[in-house]
Amino acid sequence: MKQRKIHPKKATADHQNLKTKNKYMNKFNLKTILLPMLLIAVTLSSCEAIAGIFKAGVWFGVIGVVVIIVIIFWLISKAGKK
Repeated sequence: MKQRKIHPKKATADHQNLKTKNKYMNKFNLKTILLPMLLIAVTLSSCEAIAGIFKAGVWFGVIGVVVIIVIIFWLISKAGKK
């Protein structure tokens, strides 16, 4: 298999991107992650969170089915007019 040559400027740019990425990743320390997680854990019980997710999923499904049925009826009416 033939190896590709990496252009020196491209390698430098990739290295700079990696430094920038690491700089921003280091800003996420324990406080910035732990505080919101602790707040969520205290305010919501797991059952309430799961119930909210399922309610949102049910309504998303109901609206999706209604939209699909409306589209099917619209297509049938368009085909019947010809």
